[in-house]
Amino acid sequence: MTLQHMMLQDEPLDYEALVEEYNKNLFLVLRGHRSAEYLDTWVPDENPFKGVLNMIEAAELTGTAEIAIRLGAATLKTLDLAALEAAAALIGTVSVERGAGEAILRVTDISGAPIAVPHTAIAAPYQAAVAAAAVDPKHGSELSGGAHGDIFETTVDGVTLTIRLHAGSFIAEAAHHGAASLATTAVLDVFCEELSGLTVQEAAEHGVVRLEYRMRANARQRPVPGIVLPRNADKMFDLPARLIRSLAAVYREKTGKAFGENNFTRRVDSAWLHLSDEEKVARASAVLAERIKGLGLLDDDVRVIAVEQQVRLTIAFRESVEVQKKPRFIRDFEHVLHETLEPSLQVFMSEVKDANVLRRL
Repeated sequence: MTLQHMMLQDEPLDYEALVEEYNKNLFLVLRGHRSAEYLDTWVPDENPFKGVLNMIEAAELTGTAEIAIRLGAATLKTLDLAALEAAAALIGTVSVERGAGEAILRVTDISGAPIAVPHTAIAAPYQAAVAAAAVDPKHGSELSGGAHGDIFETTVDGVTLTIRLHAGSFIAEAAHHGAASLATTAVLDVFCEELSGLTVQEAAEHGVVRLEYRMRANARQRPVPGIVLPRNADKMFDLPARLIRSLAAVYREKTGKAFGENNFTRRVDSAWLHLSDEEKVARASAVLAERIKGLGLLDDDVRVIAVEQQVRLTIAFRESVEVQKKPRFIRDFEHVLHETLEPSLQVFMSEVKDANVLRRL
């Protein structure tokens, strides 16, 4: 029986066969069948625990109410089935049918929501980022093996945050595990991504502020009036804040180092440093051309005129651009550049007068 026929007959998914077919680049033949829509977002993992759990979470993300997965002998040899049952139980009702050299894992009563909490529970500016990060979490596991550096770890409410340092107090990588929902997993995954390259002090003092700004889909879309802080923006930032404060306390206790004045500046990526000034201007100009209308201006209202000292980017507005629009545009454009080019870029303004005499009358 082919995999395609098996799926159309609502048979349990053969995990090992799916992995093999995926690795042979024949996985596309399975796409387009509504009964297996969730497989479009699934990719196998070297660790079968993660691979199977990812498949269950993919079903949850696409609103699939139940899933059955056949686990062969080869998979069962390296899989902690009890741990998998416990993890799957956070998503739905779990049952296991054991047979000769195989087991069928069934998860029913899956919530079917795109994320494990109601979408409306997350403030609108962050919903897109949470949904995107939930599809393919990259840091919800252990740190990479074989790497050097001191490791620090803390656990808050059953969720663990681990970091590995390099060059003293700089965070080389971060990982998390134990989150009870995909929404929490997504937020912590973005947080771990943001922590990379920060010092422990910077992570403790501004890490969650950076997280909030990074997850906001549009810098103009403010979650609350007035000053936006993680604690008043959305309750989903509470756990990252408590985790990083606890981790900073562990770091200070184990190293005996106290935090002093914070002069942190994020290191500039080497790929950006190796570009010439002309190439930097060209890259920034391309981003500007693509995003300018979404930022509220017209194509010829502003241009990039220079990049100096690696990260100082100067733009020039046409004289006709209203003064009150400029500060917001600079902030929003800088946010876009941080996402697309280099997080250390700073945008400055240089006024350029319109050369057309008629337009200046």
